[in-house]
This record gives sequence, structure tokens and C-alpha cells, in this order.
Amino acid sequence: MALSDQPVALAYRALYLGDLLTAVPALRSVRRALPGHRVVLATHGELDPLVRLIDAVDRLWPVQELQPLHWAGPPVDVAVNMHGRGPESHRVVAAVEPERLVAFRHPDAGVDGPVWQPGEHEVRRWCRLVRESFMVAAPCDDVTLPRPARRPTVCGAIVLHPGASVPARRWPAERFADVARYLARTGRPVVVTGSRAERPLAERVCELAGLPNSCSLAGATGLDELAALVAHARLVVSNDTGVAHLATAFGRPSCCSDRCRRPSGGPSGAVRTSPCGERARTGSPTTVVRGAPIRGGKRAMRRTWTRRWTGFRWTTCSAPPSRCCAAHRRRRDRHRHRHREHDRHRKGDRHRECDRCGPPTARRTRGASSPGRPPG
Repeated sequence: MALSDQPVALAYRALYLGDLLTAVPALRSVRRALPGHRVVLATHGELDPLVRLIDAVDRLWPVQELQPLHWAGPPVDVAVNMHGRGPESHRVVAAVEPERLVAFRHPDAGVDGPVWQPGEHEVRRWCRLVRESFMVAAPCDDVTLPRPARRPTVCGAIVLHPGASVPARRWPAERFADVARYLARTGRPVVVTGSRAERPLAERVCELAGLPNSCSLAGATGLDELAALVAHARLVVSNDTGVAHLATAFGRPSCCSDRCRRPSGGPSGAVRTSPCGERARTGSPTTVVRGAPIRGGKRAMRRTWTRRWTGFRWTTCSAPPSRCCAAHRRRRDRHRHRHREHDRHRKGDRHRECDRCGPPTARRTRGASSPGRPPG
């Protein structure tokens, strides 16, 4: 693996799909801070199809988590530890003997740097590390990726991903089946994805939803095919896992279920790791479903398919949030005001006039028409 004679900036993040995508804004900030360097990302080799889509990375160096890097390239000028707070990851990166090590402060590893803040969102955390270390702008909303060149086997599909690495993050299979059954009525193709180990879960969702087994793609897609499937999806419904991050990176409408709760009652893991932490700034139409499962397919659709309240129904809006949210908020407030006045009028408040019922009139009698409206 010969590298060029350019100075090398090594970024270490030997984690998996979702963790890689949360580090994209920080990697781009490293590229802006070191424009003359060759940026090498040390991570799992199976992530290569996605690493190729990150314009800030010149080369992938395949490694295993917290294992020696076995660096065989030229001397490393700058090494950035985006793996964790240390000390194990600090020692792994320091073993390549970089001229400068950028990492969070850890006295046991002899590293001085910014202070680690527990509970901070992953995107903001690594952007803050780069910002405070290199004194450059590190925007947290730079998470988008270009679509892969590969075309998916099913274009415009509705993608359901019921699996997750942590069982506590999984929405029940019965609830995914309710959503799948309702979405199948729209006429669009519905597919269920997952790993090879999640194939029984995907087949159970298809069975409960009344879908054929051919709708289950669990274990049949590699990372490049999964990325293409999500990039061209009509909608993505998943747990807080890597597929949800893919949907945000490709700007697809998505719903991310957050069922993970700490025993102490504190914030869930999605507060720190979910793609929804930045959705208001990126414009990705992502909805979060928190707490107990929603019963019923139609109720689940009203929560998962759509995003913003626009007066009388939830709907998906593709306008930029900077212009869209304010208009929707005003319309929502007007709608609530009308109903508030309507409720006061019906309860006997004669001092206000309701624009829905008309001017105050005598109390309704049995069989009479509604005040302010024509009979019938």
C-alpha cells in the first residue's frame, strides 16, 4: 500500500456504518484545515464502498477496532483520533508516532486536548475537536453524500429495516408489520432489509404483514447494494442504526424509531448518536418516534410517513427548513387559535366571537343546525 510523498493526515475511526457517517462533517473539516495533506482514514475495510463517497478522504487503511494499525506508509504528520476518549484508542494512534496527535484530553495516556463532554451528540463532538484543535470552521450540517453510481435492484422502494445491533433499540416486529401492511396499500414496492443474522426477523415482518418472502432482502445485499437501495428509496423506516444514518446522508424521507432508554431515566442513546440530532439543520425530512410503540398501522403511518404539522394534517415538505418551518409554525398557531376560540364559544363564553361558528347566538336546541352555518 504505497502512498504518495504528500504529508499524511491519519484519521482513526475503526467503528461501523453509523459511526462513520457521523464523522463525515469532521473529516471534511480536517480536509479544510490541512489542504496540502493526504487524508487517510483508518477504519474497517468493508466500509470501502461508502468511504469512496466521502470527498474528504483520499485513502482507506483497513484496520480492526483497537488493534495495531501496522502502518507501512510514510511518516504521519498529523493523526486525529475520532474513535473515542481514550486511553486505549490514544495509544493505538500514538503507536504510529505522528508529529502531532489531535485527540481529547486524557492524562493517563499523556494526551492534552479539548475536554470530553458526556452526552454530546457525536456529530457536534468530533466537529468541536477539529474546530478547537485546528482553529477552523467545522459546520455540523455537512453530512450529505452523493448517490452511489450503482443502480439498486428495486428503485423507488419503501425500505423497512427492523434490525439493530442492540436489541433494546429495536421497534417490535409487529409494529414494523403494521407499517409495512399499510404502506403496501400505496402500490409502491416494500422491501425489508437486514444482515444475514437478521434474516429470521425480516421474514417474520414479511409474514405478519402478508408480504411475499421475496420482499425480504436481509442477508442478500452488500453495503454497496444497501447504499444504492436507500439512496433511491421513497421512504426509509428503521431503528436507530446505520440505515437511518444512510437515509440522512442521502437526503431521503425517513423515520427513526428511538426505543433505547437508560435505566436511570436519562436521555436515550439517540440523543448522542441518531441522525435526527442534526435533521433540523440539514433539511433531511426525518421523523423520530420515541417511547412506547404506536399501535395500529394507520396511526403508525400518521407518525412515520410525515414530518410537519401544516394546519389540518401532517405532511412531508421539501422546502428548506429556514423558510418552511416558520410558515408552518404560523399556520399551525392560527389553526390552534381558531379551535381555542371555537371551544370557548361552545362552552358558553359569550364575550368572544368565533370565526368558525359565527357571532354568539342562543344556545342550540336539539335538532337545530349549527350556529353560523346554514341548515343541512
